[in-house]
Amino acid sequence: MKKIKNPTACIIIIGNEILSGRTLDTNKNFMCKELTLKGIDVIEARIIKDDIKKIITVINEVRKKYDYIFTTGGIGPTHDDVTSISIAKAFRVKLVKNKKALKILKKFYNLNKQPLNKVREKMALIPEGAELLHNPITKVAGFKIKNVYVMAGIPEIMIAMFKNTIKKIKCGTPLVSKSILVNSLESNIAEDLSNIQKKHKEVEVGSYPFMKKKTRGVNIVLRSKNLQQIKNVEIEIKKIINSNHFSLKITNKDIADNFEKIINHSECHLFRTAPVPMYLLAKYVKEKGHKVVFTGEGADEILLGYDLFGEAKVRNFWSRSPSSKIRPELLKKLRFG
Repeated sequence: MKKIKNPTACIIIIGNEILSGRTLDTNKNFMCKELTLKGIDVIEARIIKDDIKKIITVINEVRKKYDYIFTTGGIGPTHDDVTSISIAKAFRVKLVKNKKALKILKKFYNLNKQPLNKVREKMALIPEGAELLHNPITKVAGFKIKNVYVMAGIPEIMIAMFKNTIKKIKCGTPLVSKSILVNSLESNIAEDLSNIQKKHKEVEVGSYPFMKKKTRGVNIVLRSKNLQQIKNVEIEIKKIINSNHFSLKITNKDIADNFEKIINHSECHLFRTAPVPMYLLAKYVKEKGHKVVFTGEGADEILLGYDLFGEAKVRNFWSRSPSSKIRPELLKKLRFG
């Protein structure tokens, strides 16, 4: 059976302020996470100057190598916003005043009682033939030309544009990941991990050492499209570190089947399903005959790790929109347990 490859992507962050260290880039991190969740493999990410020649060179190089190119930065009204003209030159098309983009800007500035001057009109200059990307915040449109998606550099605006854009893009099979924390020096297990990687090429085995105060260890991250393959590698790693490791996966059915028991034990009304995973874990521990348990319980209370805030927003929405069809779907957005 022929393996279907995921689409590939390259991220280009454009801005002198990023390269100088003046501004911390968060766009790359956000897009890498989101694209991975959508089954789009990010192969490369670059940070480049606000320089027309450099942008042209890089865009013409990467657009031939990858399925999708995402750029951020350089589409504003100032003299150093040169991304639009650079993209136009890279594709050898004219940079024209887009009527639709101009209309959107006029409406936005009229509502805010601001004049649409020549400086602001610059943001309506779009490469000829490009498709506009919606910007719900400041209305300054990004654009798509062939496989290149050009977005704003301000994180809040970029995120809004990206979320709207990703809905229209062909995605692949998302990678499943599993982390194993090992209290050992990386050099102690490096050779074994190398052998496992050679044996299981379908699983990406990542080794990330850490140091916390006097404790040193390794976070081993397994990534693959196939959960069973990850489990196979996990078994081999457990043998190496001499650990009887067990993962308990809680499904929606598990929660439904056990929620009544939780209410019975709690002897009170419950509005959260979080106790179910802890109940099932405790049940498993008892069945295995373990007498002493070291647990991380309590950390969520200290570090505000619970989903209570998210759940409060869901309840507020329910009360405001009792007839909404998406009411039950909102629960899937929350991490129970």
